[in-house]
Amino acid sequence: MDPALFLNGLYERTTLFVTLILLLAIWEAIWKGFALWHSARNKQLGWFIIILIVNTVGILPIVYLILARPKTKQQRKESLRVEIIEDEEERSLLEEKNVVKKKSAKKKTV
Repeated sequence: MDPALFLNGLYERTTLFVTLILLLAIWEAIWKGFALWHSARNKQLGWFIIILIVNTVGILPIVYLILARPKTKQQRKESLRVEIIEDEEERSLLEEKNVVKKKSAKKKTV
């Protein structure tokens, strides 16, 4: 079948054309949603922006999900440990800053 004939026939059948476009949009939205969620969770801003902007009918999000996922359970556990450690470090830094601010406020009032 000639592709030009197929496209012309598809264009003439608007309901079929609209249905096809809607199915492709839903397919893209599902894969894009998964990829955006994973990239945000993994704090990968570059991937997040690229996936958000570029529409590739799900190809780019699928490639990202295949390339960026941890291969084993051990790697997943290690990535979670890193996130916990980072959070603990951030919390301790914030606590130190709050303590320093409280001490400096006390010195000013005394």
